[in-house]
Amino acid sequence: MLGMRMDAGGGSCFPSIADLAELTGLDEKTVRKHVRVAELAGWLEVGSGMFAGQKWRRKNYRARWPDGWSENGGKVREMSQKGEGNDGRKVREQRPQDNNTPINTPNTREDAPGNRRKINAAFLGWLPTWPNYKNFSDGEAKRAWFNLLPEQREACIALTPAFLRSADLHHLGAPATYLRKRLWENLNAPQRPERMRAGYCGKLWMAYRFWLLFRPPQPVELTAVCRWKHDNGTATIEELMHARRRDAGWPDVNEMISISRQRGRDFFCDAALMPAASGFVGVRPDMEVFAAWRRLHERRGWPFIERPADWVYFPALADRGGDLDVEVEAALAAFEMRANEIMNGDAGAQET
Repeated sequence: MLGMRMDAGGGSCFPSIADLAELTGLDEKTVRKHVRVAELAGWLEVGSGMFAGQKWRRKNYRARWPDGWSENGGKVREMSQKGEGNDGRKVREQRPQDNNTPINTPNTREDAPGNRRKINAAFLGWLPTWPNYKNFSDGEAKRAWFNLLPEQREACIALTPAFLRSADLHHLGAPATYLRKRLWENLNAPQRPERMRAGYCGKLWMAYRFWLLFRPPQPVELTAVCRWKHDNGTATIEELMHARRRDAGWPDVNEMISISRQRGRDFFCDAALMPAASGFVGVRPDMEVFAAWRRLHERRGWPFIERPADWVYFPALADRGGDLDVEVEAALAAFEMRANEIMNGDAGAQET
């Protein structure tokens, strides 16, 4: 279930324990057991979530390779739940042929087992270039190395000498930290916060919301109530699936609204979207253009903001006095192009 909610890099996944319990049909105690077993076995990296300021903030999950994992390692041992959960099922590590093992997860497809020897040899060649590397855990560094994409490992090898020349060698830190944070990417790069607080319905908040909506919806199934409506002839399957996809296809978007409307909680968005959001303009819910944005959401099957703030920020229109439905579509297309340029690292080329 975690893998289904991860992005193409095997990360950016931060459901709550309660969410996982509901999605898997297990109780929360059993979910914690599964997560802990996967973490200890090395299949899952659990870190701090994207939301700050709360002791009980959510965790961020990322898929990874266990240290020393082998495709031909044979059968793996089983670990009993010891009475936890709803039944007597056992928690097992997956065999390599199972579809949800790291060999099939998005962040490791480039690193098929046949390539692992080459990747390991590159690691063994790079590690001694790190000052005092023997004083740190090579196992942690190796795991971080295998979690990198091929192009990231190449950049690391090429830029490490320049990084070391500019670094304070007396306070250098562990090679695993350098790899996890990809510190070589900070060379000659402008310093900016990775995440910024975003106000409800504000510029950055709305830009991030659209960025999430651009992604394909998650698979949904009809509920018992939906099936009852269909059996009674009150709605067609197409209508019910459209409504279910709108309500449950983008859970991260619904999560934004839930968190932002809770008193005392801040929502943090990717700061890289700020340049694309700077041209957004405020719209009151009683304005015609606001109704046009609502119609755009309906056409695309997206959820809309049912309890908006006094002002909601959207991409600016060309204001040519034409059809508002056409103008909002054009404004959103321009924002999508700009956001893709920024998030894919092409913003500098476009500005030039």
